[in-house]
Amino acid sequence: MANITTKETLLITPDLLKSPYQKIINASASVFDETHGRSFFSPQFYEKIEPYLKEVLTHPIDLECDLNTAKKKNRLTPLKQLFKACFGTEEILIVNNNTSAVFLIANALAQEKEIVVSYGELVGGDFNLKDILLSSGARLHLVGNINRAYLRDYRLALNKNSKMLFKTHNPAFQKDTPFKDLQALAKEHDLIDYYNLGDVDLLDR
Repeated sequence: MANITTKETLLITPDLLKSPYQKIINASASVFDETHGRSFFSPQFYEKIEPYLKEVLTHPIDLECDLNTAKKKNRLTPLKQLFKACFGTEEILIVNNNTSAVFLIANALAQEKEIVVSYGELVGGDFNLKDILLSSGARLHLVGNINRAYLRDYRLALNKNSKMLFKTHNPAFQKDTPFKDLQALAKEHDLIDYYNLGDVDLLDR
């Protein structure tokens, strides 16, 4: 067993316990800048959820207890029912993070097939969308350029190996193809349409 002694010991000081981040003014040329944080919750959204956060974080709740039967229940069932109603979908799968969601969807629905996606929507950084999609076993067919993608670009890219039209929320785009147009194109060619909303505010959608 080695006895390792470090020259410096990190002390827990009041300054260390403060928030490591500070508010700034975004004076860059882009409204959406990953170095300043990603998509933000609106104050109105936070005001709506704050009472619920306080309730579940400061008091016992019936998380896995069915009050009618006194039996254990799935903690995600109420959330799934809520999300299905909100999004008008038949089923909901709740995962830990967006990386997991993107990987599972691409792996289950487009493995060894082509996903048509705009070049400018392959966001990078720690969440590298291109790497995630490729690791799922899907192949990518890139269209458009760094900040423009037209519906005709998607249409021209379609071939016998096409399986999914993929869109990522990107408010920095100068020319964005509306998702409803991609949905119509996907329906026309019997393809899957997928909108990766990330962490945007859904209240107005």
